[in-house]
Amino acid sequence: IGELTPTEKPNVEAPSNEKYNEILNKNGAEITFSPETNPDDAEYSWPFIEAEKNGVVCVKPSNYDKDQSYAILRTKVTLKAGEAVMFDYFASSQYGYDVMYVIVEDQDIYTISGQSSKWNECCPWVAKKDGVYDVSLVYQKDYADYEGEDTVYVSNFRVVDKDEVGVES
Repeated sequence: IGELTPTEKPNVEAPSNEKYNEILNKNGAEITFSPETNPDDAEYSWPFIEAEKNGVVCVKPSNYDKDQSYAILRTKVTLKAGEAVMFDYFASSQYGYDVMYVIVEDQDIYTISGQSSKWNECCPWVAKKDGVYDVSLVYQKDYADYEGEDTVYVSNFRVVDKDEVGVES
């Protein structure tokens, strides 16, 4: 059990919802960003913080240099049926060990890990009906080997029509 409990508690403050929107929300979608708020998880949950990668202002998990830890960025996104959540990412982590999970409505939908050569798009999900949906990014940093910068950068969080990404709803 001791191996599963993170060894260091976060000492970094999360940006405000307004700051996250300034950095990430490029098309004015109705998105609320927040760090972990569940008391059982918040004590050890590192926030995503402002960063820059290849000239792009973005966010990255603040636990990139903290072995055996995790960071969470929670969002509530207002979608209409047929709209999709999309964001850009640049991974620089050990493939399969340092992983960012994209969780939609408590379901692990997509994982990002390894080495990117450029910014990539991620469209993990399309809404089947109108509503407000929980979309979370969870970055898990292992304690083993190190590769790259041990992080994943995220930018341009947006809402698009499913036709723009060519997926079925």
